[in-house]
Amino acid sequence: MELVAALAINGLVWGLIIALIALGLSINFGLLDIINLAHGDFFMVGTVLTRFVLSATGNYWLAFLIVPIIGLALGALVERSVIQPIRGMAALSIAATFGLSIIIQ
Repeated sequence: MELVAALAINGLVWGLIIALIALGLSINFGLLDIINLAHGDFFMVGTVLTRFVLSATGNYWLAFLIVPIIGLALGALVERSVIQPIRGMAALSIAATFGLSIIIQ
């Protein structure tokens, strides 16, 4: 019975992670008219950065405070340098965010 409960919680967590990524994609496209193919890669950067800070400091609360600030700075940098110059050009946004995805990977 414990195994079933653990598997159910694990499935719920993975479902919520996928829903979070899908919601971010729909907001990017719906509000900004940007087709962002690098959205999952930004999610990956956040998880790897969180793991790195957590293993370096050993303090969950410090990682909870530091990682969003770094993520905000990275997002603002990408917005200003990549997304803002191609606003309103859907075909170019696909190519630019695909290239950004390759760079991040």
